[in-house]
Amino acid sequence: MSSSPFIIVAIDGGAASGKSSTSRAISERFNLLHVDTGSFYRAVTAELLARGVATGDQTAVKSAVALLTLSTRVIGRSAFMEIGGQVVPEARIRSAEVTAAVSHFAAIPELRAALLAYQRGQVDVARKNNFRGLVMEGRDIGSVIFPDADFRFFLHADPEERARRRAQQGQPDQIAERDRLDSQRKTAPLVLPSGATGIDSTYLTLEQVVEKISATLAARMNRHHDQLDMEPLYGVCHYILRQFYETFFRGEAIGLENIPSDGGFMIASNHASHLDPPVVGSLFSRQVCFFARKTLWKPGFATWWLNSVGTIPVDRDGGTDVTAIKRVLGALKKEKVIILFPEGTRSPDGKLQAAKPGVGLLACRTGVPVVPARIFGSFKAFGKDGKLRLGTPITVVFGQPLQPSEYDDPSVGKERYLLASQRIMAAISKLELPAPVIV
Repeated sequence: MSSSPFIIVAIDGGAASGKSSTSRAISERFNLLHVDTGSFYRAVTAELLARGVATGDQTAVKSAVALLTLSTRVIGRSAFMEIGGQVVPEARIRSAEVTAAVSHFAAIPELRAALLAYQRGQVDVARKNNFRGLVMEGRDIGSVIFPDADFRFFLHADPEERARRRAQQGQPDQIAERDRLDSQRKTAPLVLPSGATGIDSTYLTLEQVVEKISATLAARMNRHHDQLDMEPLYGVCHYILRQFYETFFRGEAIGLENIPSDGGFMIASNHASHLDPPVVGSLFSRQVCFFARKTLWKPGFATWWLNSVGTIPVDRDGGTDVTAIKRVLGALKKEKVIILFPEGTRSPDGKLQAAKPGVGLLACRTGVPVVPARIFGSFKAFGKDGKLRLGTPITVVFGQPLQPSEYDDPSVGKERYLLASQRIMAAISKLELPAPVIV
């Protein structure tokens, strides 16, 4: 994988092989733009049928396609084709008429050539909407559209099983016939691309397929994480704290695949103990910037150490701390990780507290992804009673990154920053420990 934070995941396969459900799940887990190229061909098919173009009339198809004005609308984490500024309704593109004709139209070279640049252009759409990358599904993604994609997968399943899936969805589909047409067309046939990872989903659940793909993505991303990116003093402190955590408080780190592999971003976590900042920071192999109240900057060693490890002083007495905002912006430009605590101070009883507007202000001003995190066990290990209980496991759960559109609403006026903090805190509150596995 390249050093760029942007990744491309290609998922190919025949009808009802599980591409769409899998791609949507991967999109959510890794914050990728979901691009269903099959829906693109269906939308164009619906439009051509509406214009009275026959599936066998290549000249008419070529002429009609040249007149189409195509654009993209992003809804949630999915890309939808617009034709003439309008999204073709889902019910229309999934109709029996379109299903019967789409493979015939898709086999026409002129149509595939016309959509090639449009499909590749979804990279720009994903970048402009601040996605970490894109996951594109179809029948020729890993072989034609993005043969150099960072990750390429090919899903396949027994035709009878795929027909059963379609029947359960209430969508009539000639699976065998579509396979024949898609595999035998001369232009961009349905094939297992050389070097792609094949997954037989016949006897696998959706969750099992998603986990297989997620494990592959996370493993390669983690190899990038393993290359420490820290200043010397911070690196020494990081090593000591990591050993301290693993020796006395070793719990689990869940959801590390949700952490962006590159670029600046924020971690927003609950706060119940003095152990929270070093525990979360020790889980990263990149340098993390913490906040601390300005009153800690006193002449002598404290000021030197806090500055040396990149701690950002913040005014907790209220108002907009312009200096802190500038330092946050500078750290993010250097692709640093910022850890914030929306509650503003430690919980007196270990329970979640109401959010304060400070985190929302910084998030809205910087416009970067915010990864929600929830720490379990730190209050018991070292709460406000001041008693340190070694051996208490501390587990950190990371959620999927929140994009600015998910936490920021400029239209609400003066309540904007508080609302953003509340939305971030709500994402934290939804994180839970996984249920124990009983064997």
